[in-house]
Amino acid sequence: MQTERICCGGCGVSWATAPSFIYCMRFKIPDSSSMTKLGFSKNPRSRLHHQLMCSPEIGGTILRTVAMSTGRAAQSLEKRMHGALKRTHPSAIIPPARYREHLRVKSEIYEARLEPTILAMLNQLGTGADLSV
Repeated sequence: MQTERICCGGCGVSWATAPSFIYCMRFKIPDSSSMTKLGFSKNPRSRLHHQLMCSPEIGGTILRTVAMSTGRAAQSLEKRMHGALKRTHPSAIIPPARYREHLRVKSEIYEARLEPTILAMLNQLGTGADLSV
């Protein structure tokens, strides 16, 4: 409960109906280059500090968040964005073997060179413009 990751559907709103965020994070893994993650979460700060990073020596930063009306809307849009990135930049997807010892995530990690592209997508969302992905 402290990390705001758990909620009771009977007592409150579930992740699907609660307000949420789409985010871009940067990670610096020891002895490796920077990596970028696109994702969604009700609480990106909690996601970063309590779920993703395996140890304190990993540098993790939230670069941008865009508020969404519901978790379901955030998840749907995030999936469309990942699909567009995979189609247009397949070589930028980092294999899980490169980060699995450091990050608690199985996919959706990209080379840092995609950071400007992801941030531009989020900026477009932040203006209320339709994201053409």
